[in-house]
Amino acid sequence: MDVSVDSLERRYREVIEHARGDGETRILAKTFQAAMAGNMRALELSLINRCGWTLRPETIINVTQNAAPPVVTAEEFKRRLNRVRELSDKFEASLGEAPPCANRLDGNGTQA
Repeated sequence: MDVSVDSLERRYREVIEHARGDGETRILAKTFQAAMAGNMRALELSLINRCGWTLRPETIINVTQNAAPPVVTAEEFKRRLNRVRELSDKFEASLGEAPPCANRLDGNGTQA
């Protein structure tokens, strides 16, 4: 019997589509049964194909700070504190108010 594939598909289209649909239904039923039995891959396939879920790679943001905080000596701290006070005095003086400058510390921790 010499019949082309096109001829068979034309003549038996309804039968082929019905059989294909029946086969897909059976595969879906088996996949569903496996998913309900705890098969994680079957559950994943069911969720993706039947429920519209998507597989997206998990985004992991890992921030690591390796730098140690800077160590500030007492002398450096006092120097920075005095500098902040000087800037504060200049700022307030520019506003027309001259603040007292009695709280200055020298390098030995005593008031200047």
